[in-house]
Amino acid sequence: MSILVIDCGTSACRAVRYPLNGGAATGQKREPIPASLFDRGGAEIDLDRLWPLVLRLLQWGSAEGAVEAVGISTFFAYVFLDSDGRLLGPAVTWMDNRAEPEAGTIRSIISDRAIHEATGRVPTAELLIPRLMHIRHETPNLFDSISSVIGLKDELVRRLTGQTGTDYAHADYSLGYLAGTADRFAEIWETVGISSSLLPRPESAASRAGSVTRAAASITGLREGTPVVRGATDGTTAMYGCGVLGGVHHKRAAALVCGTTDVLMAHVPARETDSVAKTMRDLRITCNTAMAGGGVLAGGAMGMSGGTVAWIAELLRMPVEALEAEAAGITGGGESPVMVPSLSGERAPFWNAAVAGTFIGLRPYHRAGHLFRACLEGSAIRVGIMAGILEEAGVPMQAIQAGGGSSGSTLWNRIRADACALTILPLEDPEATARGTALFCAAMLSDSVEALVPLTRDWIRFGPPIEPDESESAHYLAAGERYRSVIEMYSAWSKGKFGGEQ
Repeated sequence: MSILVIDCGTSACRAVRYPLNGGAATGQKREPIPASLFDRGGAEIDLDRLWPLVLRLLQWGSAEGAVEAVGISTFFAYVFLDSDGRLLGPAVTWMDNRAEPEAGTIRSIISDRAIHEATGRVPTAELLIPRLMHIRHETPNLFDSISSVIGLKDELVRRLTGQTGTDYAHADYSLGYLAGTADRFAEIWETVGISSSLLPRPESAASRAGSVTRAAASITGLREGTPVVRGATDGTTAMYGCGVLGGVHHKRAAALVCGTTDVLMAHVPARETDSVAKTMRDLRITCNTAMAGGGVLAGGAMGMSGGTVAWIAELLRMPVEALEAEAAGITGGGESPVMVPSLSGERAPFWNAAVAGTFIGLRPYHRAGHLFRACLEGSAIRVGIMAGILEEAGVPMQAIQAGGGSSGSTLWNRIRADACALTILPLEDPEATARGTALFCAAMLSDSVEALVPLTRDWIRFGPPIEPDESESAHYLAAGERYRSVIEMYSAWSKGKFGGEQ
């Protein structure tokens, strides 16, 4: 008996089978997502064309042996349904920025601080309420037809179970729910004149969404009645796959998902009321409702990191392995330039989309390895800054549990440990999203979402810890101040103070 996980990213979907006891994956199959499924530069995806791909993976998973539970995770996107449950066009992904003017409108009516203290975030174009405002303004007939809004993951779950619902993560990213409570933030819905009933009441990702219907069983090969977990988006799920709900080796540990961008979050339980309040007041920090244990996950998604590494490798026409070997021979202490690696703009903790990738201090003797190491160092320094901000907010940590693609890099983990002055615990298996989804399924099968906390310790294994070097940490502390100075300078330049334009 196994748990079957479907994990859909923007470039590929995978089916992964896990044993019920949380051991290593017993098999997996990958299906690439053709770029033709996306429109408007990735802002929309044709769900009816994605479904056959997911269906093939479900059929593969069911054919490999008995399935005890099914879990699905996808990239962040919203799906709009009419009163008969029919799709109203493509799913809209997190890359859609058309609602930026509407986000600005909200910010002009309700202060950022008031919204953040309620929802744990400030208005941006990727959030649901600004998007609904944009649809109402641009296509009022479409807006009038919307009866329900769910996530892309929720639509795949609906096709298996016939049940419509969503999870805490989608509620958090609606801007319409109180972080840490899963209760509606009535003021903002009333202010913008949109009914909060459009979004189903959210549930924990570890709750049961429903069971495989007879119709779904006939086309997937799954057993009718197989339980399906509610699940969450891939970024949120990866946090739980990194063990964010409970330090395995350390009582207080944050989770770092190392992907195209880095995401650092720490669990602040509801009982730590002062720390929860501090994080909700700090505009640099994003707060998400914890799936178990009460309270919030505090931290944030930062600018590009792994994506910038891939860009540098492509630009220099060198394999990442060769660049890493060259960078490993360069000592810290200022040999490399300072790099801000945010090619797509700074997110947490600086929140300035105008700040793009920057090198400061380039010299004629700098070579490919210096540029590569500067990218690793810049990304690690930013994680260290974010960890320091969390500590200021009353969320100290002893270690960082790292998962995701680049968490397997020994060099990068060494730099992270020194830049953060914290122990780095890399996952034994760097894949965090699929394991996190399987962990949700295991908690569902135990009939208690609170089982996520003890199951975390049973399911997640780490490789050897990487301890910080005190002398190197002192160097990176100074480098962090230079990083902040570059951000401030770039921010001022982008506003035209140094002759530039925002």
